[in-house]
Amino acid sequence: MIKISLLLGMLLLGAPVLCTHALGQTKLKTDNTAIKKIPNDQKYQYNNFQPGLVTYNNGAMANAVLNYNFLLDEMQFINPGNDTLSLANEYLIKHVIVAQDTFYYQPKVGYLQLVASYKPVKLGVKQTIQMVQNEKQAAYDQSSAVSAIRQYSFYVDHNGQVKKLQAKGDVLLVKENTFYIIDQNHKVLPASKAAILTVFQKFKDQVNAYLKANKVNWKQEPDLKKLLEYCQGLTTS
Repeated sequence: MIKISLLLGMLLLGAPVLCTHALGQTKLKTDNTAIKKIPNDQKYQYNNFQPGLVTYNNGAMANAVLNYNFLLDEMQFINPGNDTLSLANEYLIKHVIVAQDTFYYQPKVGYLQLVASYKPVKLGVKQTIQMVQNEKQAAYDQSSAVSAIRQYSFYVDHNGQVKKLQAKGDVLLVKENTFYIIDQNHKVLPASKAAILTVFQKFKDQVNAYLKANKVNWKQEPDLKKLLEYCQGLTTS
């Protein structure tokens, strides 16, 4: 898999972009042929690559056909030569829009998909694949932290290598959501009581009262949205 600056790649290939200069250098990544054998619906956010827009911190923009590979945690695009490439120098990216979705890149966290915006914060989610035993499926099925439960043929181990599962029926892979709070300074914090009290420290007493009266599951999107709506109301009252 080649990892390359989108602007650089498109300029070299003569594709139209919304700016006139390239950012970053070409970055090569060791290819793993097993990745190519994984069906798209097991590794990509969308079934097909979608029209999108990459916006950089310096205001430069580039149109591309994009898809998020959550197995590799990479934003990928298809160049005019029909090659699948990955965006490089992600720290230069302000945000990426794919179809109707917005993604932010954060060092040590990776790509976060925007769930909702609340003054002065945003709620983001990161999708990962977790490996569990079959007997735990029922517990995962009851948790809204898991967006989908299905049998996968491949998984990525702790070294980032793609492995094929043995057909023993004793391992299950599930897609799990982890939520993050993005503050007004673009600092990312795992969704938690400590994060909420840090961001809304001026309203610490009110927030503590809310959390005492309302049990919040930090892995459930509806609970987090309700909490952030309440906190937003504190800032505008």
